[in-house]
Amino acid sequence: MDKTSIVKDGKTYVEGTIVSYDVTRKYIVGLRLKLQPVVCGDTQNTMVTNTKMYFVLNKANGNLIHYTSEEKFKAKLTELDIADDVELDYSQLDFVWKYESTGYNYSAYRRSCQPK
Repeated sequence: MDKTSIVKDGKTYVEGTIVSYDVTRKYIVGLRLKLQPVVCGDTQNTMVTNTKMYFVLNKANGNLIHYTSEEKFKAKLTELDIADDVELDYSQLDFVWKYESTGYNYSAYRRSCQPK
């Protein structure tokens, strides 16, 4: 899977593996897996982690809020009065993680690379 990010005017607002997102009039909301920069020998790389993250990006001012709790994320959507307007595929968090972690020898890769 490609590293999917949200970029506007050259500025990266959401970096990581976005697996599902939706756009409302005022917000971009979504689900992502956290990326971890790593060094493998002389090479810098990025490794997908199984850390599920949820985000709300205000389109007008660029304010970004990340959540690691699905419950707090959903509460924020309700607070913003957009919960009924947003459609996200939460199953993609587990599906993409399964795909990413089996796409290469994840354990060996993790052992040979150090967090940056």
